[in-house]
Amino acid sequence: MSLELLRKFLRSWLSLTAPIAVAMDATQADFDVHLLCCRKDVPMATAGLISFCKAWTGGPFALHIHSDGSLAQEDIAFLQKRFTGVQVHSNLDPTIREIMTAELPVGARVRYSQKSVLLQKILDPYCLSGSRPIMILDSDILWFKPPRLMVEHIERGCPHPLVSRGNGDTPFNFGSHAGFPPECSRLNSGVVLYRRSQLDRSILESFLESANLEIRLNSHFVEQTAYALALREFQFLPYRQYTIDLPKDGQTIFRHYTGPRRDEWLKENLRFLLKLPFQRPAQREASPQPVPAPV
Repeated sequence: MSLELLRKFLRSWLSLTAPIAVAMDATQADFDVHLLCCRKDVPMATAGLISFCKAWTGGPFALHIHSDGSLAQEDIAFLQKRFTGVQVHSNLDPTIREIMTAELPVGARVRYSQKSVLLQKILDPYCLSGSRPIMILDSDILWFKPPRLMVEHIERGCPHPLVSRGNGDTPFNFGSHAGFPPECSRLNSGVVLYRRSQLDRSILESFLESANLEIRLNSHFVEQTAYALALREFQFLPYRQYTIDLPKDGQTIFRHYTGPRRDEWLKENLRFLLKLPFQRPAQREASPQPVPAPV
């Protein structure tokens, strides 16, 4: 069976899952989850979010899915049936554009120039957020165990940003940002947990003003680099548990199947994915994980 047929089969299989309820208004949620999605990735994003919901042992969250412009109405209906209470945002949401134009005028100009769809990952959630923590998730992550460190971090008020670590340096041409700290180039934006006040708006605007998005790699890594520059005092999640390229074992909490590993996502986890719709949510575990070392 081809990978494309497997993806179609997976989408049909995931439609068998019982709807998962997420917080429907601000009074019910402890934090907000945001995920950018394209039409091709709907089955992957759905499976990833289901695995997150079933691994999460903390408080309730509001779920926001952002269309990159390719989601059809049938995709939106599919997602709304899987996650009761989800908010699906258009890439041209007028409310977001109005807020962004007022608060991040450079960001709005660059974002709506359509030079990099990935700017939606940093700018749109920022414009929708309030005082609650914001969690950014990529669509190509599967969660295998409860992320106790992240649960406890939110319960402590998210005192500083937590980010996932990449398996190499970001290939961004920094131009006038030549003093970019080396550790920042290792940030991967597959998972970002922060508060709005922890993202320096002036640094973000300055970076986007000078970023040359005509360079293909710059366009691809722009929001990841923007997070690395603008987030204050972020700390990395432990790479052994929150990984990209390490093999799954008993310590793996999530694995991020970035571009070169998209086929592995399906081949490596088919048995897990077939069981996923019928798994029970994880139970709260008391033993703490080690706190990640600051950068």
